[in-house]
Amino acid sequence: MLSLTKIGNLKLGLVKNGKPIQTSRILVTYPTKEGGENFKIWENFNPDGEASLNVKLPFDSVDLNFEKNFVGYVLVDNKEYIAKSEDLGKNLYFYPLNPEDFDEPVIDVGELTEEMITQYALEKTGFLKCMIEGLSSYGEVFYFKTKSINSIRSIEDQLRLLSSLTGGILANIPLEIKAVKKDSGDNQIVFLSIGFKDLSNLNKTIEDRKNESINYSAFEELYIKEREPDRIVALKDINKPVQVLRDTESEIEEIVKNASIETEKSKIIQGKIKNILKEKVEKYPMATLIVLFNIIEEAEFKKFFEEERELKDILLYIKEIKKS
Repeated sequence: MLSLTKIGNLKLGLVKNGKPIQTSRILVTYPTKEGGENFKIWENFNPDGEASLNVKLPFDSVDLNFEKNFVGYVLVDNKEYIAKSEDLGKNLYFYPLNPEDFDEPVIDVGELTEEMITQYALEKTGFLKCMIEGLSSYGEVFYFKTKSINSIRSIEDQLRLLSSLTGGILANIPLEIKAVKKDSGDNQIVFLSIGFKDLSNLNKTIEDRKNESINYSAFEELYIKEREPDRIVALKDINKPVQVLRDTESEIEEIVKNASIETEKSKIIQGKIKNILKEKVEKYPMATLIVLFNIIEEAEFKKFFEEERELKDILLYIKEIKKS
């Protein structure tokens, strides 16, 4: 399947000591994490975030630029899949998540129901694909992933408004995204807004785009065509168990919320964990390690980390222990 090259992320939050923290500025990151918790900030960008960014979109289609799906993560036959469905009544599919598995067939689960949303821990999620001026070649994108209903509504509504003003043209039009603060009761929320970079020159921008020789429609058609899976199999026909994986950020947040460990005790546990894991301790959020240490014996903790572990392995292990 054809996919755009992801060269980074845009985020309105970070993690400190395992705890998700909302930011009021846009963080521009590489696709790789640093220190086990946060993605590395792109060079020459403010580590505290940007108030706004100049971007362009790869497609004219609103729905291709900003995909909205019920999303979850599962294991089937020890392979990771992303579960996606546009909405209730639309089919739910499991797509191979890792490039080495892209030759595997897409799995058709059937029409999405409320029960499936619970069963596979699906969440309404928006993915904005955009190119940052000065960093992206055409088709090299930064992803903004959001579960915020405010960001989802804002981005979708504004893109449809912008598309109506340009006569359906969005690809390669100069735009600006910015973080917007808004009071909600006693709390303050932050969401992403998107608009024209220079409204005064919009007519000229549209005319210039129309006169370009670049075939944006062919690019879009190719992307749509090549995303069609070569093979689709029904879940009921493959007879393989499905193991649900929760999204890492949501899982960390839930673990931290449920962790009632006193400060002094936490400091003692942190010292023991660092002594056991040595330099490997930097790979994982400390709050997650503390929760695991607190629910198993120290010897079992040591034995668990004798093998190389990913964060998802720890999260699954915690879930299994809590279930039992």
